[in-house]
Amino acid sequence: MVASGILTAIGYAYVGGTMTQITRASDIASTTPQIASVMQRIASCESSNSQYDKSGQVLIHVNSDKSYDIGMFQINSIWETQATKLGYDLTKQKDNQEFALWLYENEGTGSWSASSKCWSK
Repeated sequence: MVASGILTAIGYAYVGGTMTQITRASDIASTTPQIASVMQRIASCESSNSQYDKSGQVLIHVNSDKSYDIGMFQINSIWETQATKLGYDLTKQKDNQEFALWLYENEGTGSWSASSKCWSK
């Protein structure tokens, strides 16, 4: 699965002729500047760039429709089945970040439209 030079389903980026594993949000910056910029802004707006709350628990926000958002990128629970199929556990920071990249590459920014007033500036 290659889009914009990223093999996101397995957490690698093709950068300057070299395959590089993506393990942190800051690694996004080594992929494509446009992707790096929007993804960093989304994480900042969704979770203040944190996978965990002050007590060390994974950030989970329950929505009015009973769905919930998980982790640094506040990925909605409707994506859990797809994430699991791809081998991601959204409660783990690395997996949350890698699935967020997969989601961005495959669906764009629509999953984060609720916070777009914050990150689209």
